[in-house]
Amino acid sequence: MQQFVLLVQQLQTNLLKSNERLDDLQLDGLEIIQKPDGYKFSTDSVLLANFAKAKQNDIYVDLCSGSGVVAILFSWKNKIKKSYAVEIQQRLADMAKRSIEHNNLSERIEVLNINLNQTHNVLGYESVDV
Repeated sequence: MQQFVLLVQQLQTNLLKSNERLDDLQLDGLEIIQKPDGYKFSTDSVLLANFAKAKQNDIYVDLCSGSGVVAILFSWKNKIKKSYAVEIQQRLADMAKRSIEHNNLSERIEVLNINLNQTHNVLGYESVDV
């Protein structure tokens, strides 16, 4: 048991940076990285992820994604095959990317650390369904 605890601590040490924690999203074991004294997702994020609907083959983009919580929840719940999380702040984009990797969603969700005004240059026009 002690070896298991050490393994979990080592995995979290490699995943988390200073002053970060791993929070349970209360959905099929999904977790998200957050800073206790920084941006933390709220009920609004959960409601937004539940509000819209999509088909599996739809392409989804979450603009101003922050920590990636909406992209993670929405993509998971709707079984979306390709999603993009656009976030201009490097720190938040990095947290989103690590959370996505931790939840084994890297093949389904891509983080774009770009200005919102550049989104059409990367994704193209009329290339997104949701």
